[in-house]
Amino acid sequence: MRSEIWVRAIVGGAVLTSVAANASAQSSVVIYGQVEQSIARVSADTAAKTQITQVNPSSSGSSLIGFRGSEEFGADLSAIFALEAAMAPDTGIVGSASAASGTNPAANSFFNRLSYVGLSSKQLGTVKLGRGFTPTIQTLINANVIRPNYNTGLTTTIASQGLGNDFYNSNMIRYESPTFAGLSMQAHVSAGEVSIGGKGGDSYGIAGKYVQSFLTFTGAHHVAKDQAANQVRWNTATVAAEFGAARFTAGFNRVHVPATLESAAPSTYRDSRMRLLGAAYRVSDPLTLSAQYSDVKYTASGSSSQQRVFSANYALSRRTSIYLLAASVSSGAVGIAAINGFAAFPNVSAKAYALGVNHSF
Repeated sequence: MRSEIWVRAIVGGAVLTSVAANASAQSSVVIYGQVEQSIARVSADTAAKTQITQVNPSSSGSSLIGFRGSEEFGADLSAIFALEAAMAPDTGIVGSASAASGTNPAANSFFNRLSYVGLSSKQLGTVKLGRGFTPTIQTLINANVIRPNYNTGLTTTIASQGLGNDFYNSNMIRYESPTFAGLSMQAHVSAGEVSIGGKGGDSYGIAGKYVQSFLTFTGAHHVAKDQAANQVRWNTATVAAEFGAARFTAGFNRVHVPATLESAAPSTYRDSRMRLLGAAYRVSDPLTLSAQYSDVKYTASGSSSQQRVFSANYALSRRTSIYLLAASVSSGAVGIAAINGFAAFPNVSAKAYALGVNHSF
């Protein structure tokens, strides 16, 4: 009888220990995303007077669906993951991905935006392994004022410099620090993972952010290599200031590209510099008006391109808004797309308008 009591006690203790362990390891998984559609029209002063009207899924923001989750181990440590795919709701297909890393060609992948697993600590920071947003691109977002998102204005401008290849990198090891006295930093290394004998395709970068009162500063340095180990280097700096309902921003980048790489047939990188100024004003709780100007100077041709964007964004709810975009470009040897999702026309002027809906979930 006594031995039976001891057996029951041991089994009961094991069960309670298991329950306690499961209770302390809290886990969660969230489905999230964004769906956007607009009716957009572009008119370009080409010889044939180009006019294009289309249902456009990415005038302001990119549609996406994702899964993210975490599990708390206790002792300030959690496991995290994210899987995120771009999509085109006008056709229902999976959207395109930017280059895998460096100047590698784009991968035909489903989770083409985010795909990582990692560990996170409030005191020590976060480490992520997989595919993700490069920290250096994220610093530029601080300079954007266009609502609800940044595709027309910021993305269209830096795409003319070739930086669309470096929105996301694969094979990434990324570190995100905690915030100390308003200062935080991020760093990443992406392995090129080329075949034996290859020597390029990798990238690395470091970025910092400082928040003090109404000011936010960001800065970054990024290096990407092609398969021949030619280096593309670029540096960014931005500042944003908020005064009540008003926000003002400025941004700058300098992209250094070897002439041999810039002249190579597949390359879209351009040795150039970009400047950006923006202002937004919240007229009322639902309505925000914003305007942004950017210009890019291309070293090889000596020409420049400018873009002007105006946005009116009306929030129907916390998750849904309707917006009106109006944009104009004056393109030099390298064109800037008047609205994201349309072609860029070099050496011409173009105007564009978009009326759209953006819903996040």
